[in-house]
This record gives sequence, structure tokens and C-alpha cells, in this order.
Amino acid sequence: MFLIAAVLQVGVIVLIPAVIYVFATATTTKAVIFLIWCLVVALIDNVLKPLMLGRGAAVPILVVFLGAIGGFAAMGIIGLFIGAIVLSVGYKLFLAWLGDSPQEQLAEQ
Repeated sequence: MFLIAAVLQVGVIVLIPAVIYVFATATTTKAVIFLIWCLVVALIDNVLKPLMLGRGAAVPILVVFLGAIGGFAAMGIIGLFIGAIVLSVGYKLFLAWLGDSPQEQLAEQ
């Protein structure tokens, strides 16, 4: 559940019940440490994910998202990353293929 929520950029919403559960079952020290850890992870996730996904190729976020979901459905955890990469590369190749006309190829030769 958390993995899907993290891909949808709502991972913090899933952490709220987890923190409440830890406060109800564990000692106060462990619960506070867990709360601080969750806050750090949420902040890092909100900063690093857009930087890492937007780096390199100019691919729409919908293409990356569909690739991640499709890869996860097909191959599990590793497919989450492979699917996004494969669909992004396919998208860029498709755009390059559409942009190449026969006249441009003849002029290059």
C-alpha cells in the first residue's frame, strides 16, 4: 500500500496511521524517533523524487508514472524503475522517429 502511495506522491498520508500506531503500541522514545524519521523521509522524498525523475530527458510526468505503474504490475518492485525507464526511452525514440522526414535523411547523405 505504501509503495503505491509513494508513487502517487501521497506517501505521507500513509505514514500518519503508522505513526499513530507506533505511539499506541511502542514506548514514547521509540515513537518520537519513528516520527522524526518519518518527517525526514517525507521531506527528502518530496525534494529528491522530482529532482531525480526530472533529470536528463524531457519526458512528461504522465509517461514516467504510467511506466512505473505498468512496470510494477508486470515485474514487481524492480519493474517500478525499469518500466519508467523503458517507457521514457520509448517515448523519446517515438518522438525522434516522428520528427525525422525522408527529405532530412537525403540531405544528410
